This record gives sequence, C-alpha cells and structure tokens, in this order.
Amino acid sequence: MKLTQSQVYAVAVAAGLPDPKKMAAIAMAESGGDTNIVNSIGCVGLWQINQPAHVKAHPTWTVAWLKNPLNNAAAAKVILKQQGLGAWEAYTGRDGKGADGPYTDFTGKPINTATQVWDFWDPLNILPDETTDQLPDVEVPGMDALDSVTEAIGRTADMLVNPRTWLRVAYGVTGAILIIGGLFLVVRNSSAAKSVNDTITSAVGATPVGRTARAAKGAAT
Repeated sequence: MKLTQSQVYAVAVAAGLPDPKKMAAIAMAESGGDTNIVNSIGCVGLWQINQPAHVKAHPTWTVAWLKNPLNNAAAAKVILKQQGLGAWEAYTGRDGKGADGPYTDFTGKPINTATQVWDFWDPLNILPDETTDQLPDVEVPGMDALDSVTEAIGRTADMLVNPRTWLRVAYGVTGAILIIGGLFLVVRNSSAAKSVNDTITSAVGATPVGRTARAAKGAAT
C-alpha cells in the first residue's frame, strides 16, 4: 500500500510523533510512502524500521507488524526518543554531517487541502488539513468494543429524544398506578366486608333465636 505525503503526515499525527511534518518528509524520503517495502537489510515500512536490529529488544516488531502504518509510526516514535533524528539517513544524509539529507526534497511540498480526511474538532489546528486521499483502514485494538458502546449510547440518546418513548413511559406509569389503586381498593373492600361479617356474626351469636328465645321468654314470665 502506497500512501501520499498527506496520509503519512496524518499517520504521524495519529501516532503522536513530534514535528509530524518533518517526520512525514523523512518517511517519504525513506520509503516513498510504501507501507510494505522491505529493503535488503530488513528495514520495514514507512520509516524503514530496522527489524533485525530491533526485534530482540522489541519482540512484537515483526515484519508483518511493522507493515501496519500506525505500528511503524509507533516504532519510529520509540527510536526517535532513543536515538534522535540521526537514526534516519534520509535526515542526516549519507555523509551524516547534518540535517541536509534527502528528506529536504519533501519539506517544500504542501499538504494537499482539497477535501477533508479528518472529521474531528481541532481547535489547535494540529490535525492535517483537508485532503483528497483517504487514510488506509487500520485495525486498532479495542475499536470494536468502543464502536459498540458508542452505538449503544446513540440508541439511548435517540430513545430519550423520541416523544413516543416518553408516551410509552407515561402509559406504563399510568397503568402501574391504576393496577396498584385497583389492588388497594380490592384489599380495602375485602377488609370492610370482613369487618361487617364479623359484626353480624357477633350480633347473631349474642341474640337468642328459635326455641332458645322462646324458652328464655317463658322463663322470664
């Protein structure tokens, strides 16, 4: 996969490389923007990371891993911190006398600003301007989970702003109130009926009826 300088610059920004314009120019001089290039001594990808020299200290830096542009940029960031810009011949030049190497052939090339690549809020203007080229699809660990969370949040937000959702909630609350009120009335009526029955039973039990009443009457006379 071959990237333009605009795309390499975007990768450098995404990886957090210092001075991404200069680093993009170095990458273009080193690899021509070819993410899959491997030279005769085993240097891989955009920033031509010397895989045989670094794999012992960084076992994950396999050839396949370094062909991923974001991984290559991450490796370049580590090397830059350890060795500085002098790690790249494209920066120092073959004589190694200073910053007059082949990368300067790319420093005068402006970033293409025809159409947008990034759709992010960028108040500090650190992301690349609009470009006709699209960044390659790069697999980033955890992005699937993040997409799922984002999608769930979006669905929840849609539900909250949808009037039908609140109408359903109102129906549900009203129904619950009616059910609770109905149960209360049933229990209350049952208690009242039991109280009446108990009163009647007590009255009936205390008043003589039938032969017992007549016997009681005769004895009284």
